[in-house]
Amino acid sequence: MSRENVELVRRVLEEASRGGSPPAGAVDALDADSLTVIFENLDPEVEFHEDPHFPEAGVYRGIEAVREYWGRFTGSFDEFAFEPEDFVDLEGDRVLVLFRLKARGKDSGATAETRPGWIYTIRNGLTVRIDAFLDREEARKAAGLSE
Repeated sequence: MSRENVELVRRVLEEASRGGSPPAGAVDALDADSLTVIFENLDPEVEFHEDPHFPEAGVYRGIEAVREYWGRFTGSFDEFAFEPEDFVDLEGDRVLVLFRLKARGKDSGATAETRPGWIYTIRNGLTVRIDAFLDREEARKAAGLSE
């Protein structure tokens, strides 16, 4: 089942990358159509675990709580795009996605690029949990992987 979960996450992110204005293959996290694809593939009781180093760290439960948090978090950006770089089969029901993230602040115009990692937990074809890590090495450690 784990390989199927990798393909499921890859397909969802590929479909979501067709909206918005970032480069091909990147998911525009500010684009309504891209977000619709993402949210349609979440379990109604999804849990989003934000990076513990963020001021907004916490667990957001349910699609509406995740949607509200995401809108609040990304509201200060005029560019926020994730480009998947690798999909790692963690066996069982988990998939590690390593991204390249590009963002630009709405007011400051400051740009940032980082390489986060998110662990997706999949059940019955839907994402039931996402553990987000700004630092991909921390994501790899949380996934039980080491260099």
